[in-house]
Formats: sequence, structure tokens, C-alpha cells
Amino acid sequence: MMTSQNKLREKWPWNSEFLRVFTIVSVVIGIVAAGALYPLFGFNALYFLLAVPCCLLPRFIYGMVGKKVAALRDSTSVQDGEVVESLMVIGRIQSPGVAVLRGSELILSPIVGKGCTVPLGDIISVRESSWLPGKYLWGKKAFLLDTPNPTRLAFAVPESIGKRWSKKLARAAEEATLKQTALMSDYGHELHATESRYPTKIDLWLGVLLLSFSLFCLYVPIILFSEPVHLLVKIFGSIFFLAMAGVIPWILFGTLYILTKEHLIIRCLSMRYPIPLSDIYEVFPTHNPLSAPACSLDRLRVKFEGSRFGALISPKDKTEFIHDLLSRCPQLIRDNNRLILRPDT
Repeated sequence: MMTSQNKLREKWPWNSEFLRVFTIVSVVIGIVAAGALYPLFGFNALYFLLAVPCCLLPRFIYGMVGKKVAALRDSTSVQDGEVVESLMVIGRIQSPGVAVLRGSELILSPIVGKGCTVPLGDIISVRESSWLPGKYLWGKKAFLLDTPNPTRLAFAVPESIGKRWSKKLARAAEEATLKQTALMSDYGHELHATESRYPTKIDLWLGVLLLSFSLFCLYVPIILFSEPVHLLVKIFGSIFFLAMAGVIPWILFGTLYILTKEHLIIRCLSMRYPIPLSDIYEVFPTHNPLSAPACSLDRLRVKFEGSRFGALISPKDKTEFIHDLLSRCPQLIRDNNRLILRPDT
């Protein structure tokens, strides 16, 4: 039997149960913070109560999202399938919506953008994760789909439902992969149906420096509220430094390099920069210190058509990354510690 804690873990932020908990926690934290800081700052500590309406703003936004998802779920009726609230990615759009798994097809219906129907026989591979682009999903299971359609497809469902869906999706992908491999084997092509992810390497000195600065940013709001400065300076200064404190760990632990069938995707913060694998003509190690989506000076410079300088990256497992990239780029060959174009290319 599912406990109440597990039930909450599997709820989406737009579900009513989650919204009630969020509202209570926001109000309690604001009151406790104001009371705890009152001996230090006097009546100025009451300004922390102004943060409560700001914290409740997402509650109203998610409340409207929840109504749209519920209406979409109620309007979706299937006889031989399962309808589940979901967070999905279709192309460049990430949106809440409804996922339906039935018979021989998967239906993704978002509240924003255009939905799609995926025949299970078209699924080449399925990668399971606890992440969707830019989001860690607590108590959820995400599925990243690779299909003949170049549109990026991914969706997440509650973990208990994901365990049931996982077997059916994996079975469909395995059958499709066997068929595709049989078709491709006559031409000697290697099938790269799955994507590979390589986190950035983090230099110790850089990690210590940036995390120390992040901790300092957390302390600045306390300094501001203890000084006789204008209220707006206190509020907006605190918001700025708290945002900085959150962005720095995001850079350190969110920078990622993704190899797909057709692209090298560099992801840093909310930005995604795709480089077509067919455009890459040279890769070599470097210690160039220029600003780049790389948290180490132990870097690789990737040169590709359409860019004079190329891109600087620092995958943690550089040897495995180069081997994987070489296997996906038939136009490249290894030359000592670098990759270059084949002479006949």
C-alpha cells in the first residue's frame, strides 16, 4: 500500500495536494524567519513577511496549470489504455499535459503546443532518467524516446506508473532495434540509437572558488537587512544575490555534453547549443582559458563548419567521450591525441 509520503512524491506541482503543502510551508517559513530574526533586526525582520506573497505566486500559476491539465485529462477517454498526467518535451517545447499508453501507440497531449502520436513500433530506443531538460524529477520516471522523427520526444510520469510503462516501452524499443539492425547490417552501418551524456569536469580550485562565492551570496541578504539602507535596495539586492547563489551550483553541476545520433549538444544553464556531428572536422586537447561552457581547463576544442573558433568543452571522461564521438563521426580518424578528417573526405 502506498504511504502518504510516496503519494506526495508522485504528485505534480500543479496537483491540489502539492499546492496545499506548498502554501502551508511558504507561510510557516515566512513567519518563523521573521520571528527568529526579530531579536536581531527588530521590526525590520517583519519585512521577511513580504516574501510570503512572492512565494505564493507560483502557487496561483500552478493552480491555473492544474485546471488546464485536469480539463485535458477529463476530455481524454480511452477504452484499452491508461491516461496519466505528465510533463513532456516535444521539440523545443516543455509542457504539462496528458500521456496515454494504449495498444500499439503512445499519445502525448500537452496543454501548450501541438501533441503527437508515436506508434510503439517506431520507437528505436528508450532511455530512462530522473531528469528532463533542466529539471530533476522527484518521485517521477522520465522516458527519452528516439524515433525516426527528428523531433525531440521525452515525457515523465509518476514512478509507480513508470515502472509499468517501462517494460512495455523497452520491449517495443528492443523489437524496433532488432529490425533496424537487420536492415542496416547489409550496409555495414553501426546503429547509434541511444544518446550518451557526459558531465563537465570540475577543477578543484574552480569548484572551491565558485561555491565559496555562492555561500557569500547567501550571506549578503543578512548584511543588507542589518544596514540602514533603503528598503528597495534590501529587497532587490537580496533577490539578486540569492539568484546568484543558485546559478553557480547550476553551472557547476548542470553543464553537460550530449551525444545523439546526429548532434553534439552542449548544455549549460537553460541554453542548449547543438552541433551537427557531420560538420565536425577536428577535435584536439587544449588548456585555452577563454570563457566557455566548461568547468575545467582540461579541455577539448571542437572545430566545425560555420564557426571559426569552434567550441571548448571539458567532459569528465575525456577518453570515453573521444571514443564515442569517433564512433559516431565516420568522417573522422584518430591522429595521436586528436581527431581529424579522413584524407579522402
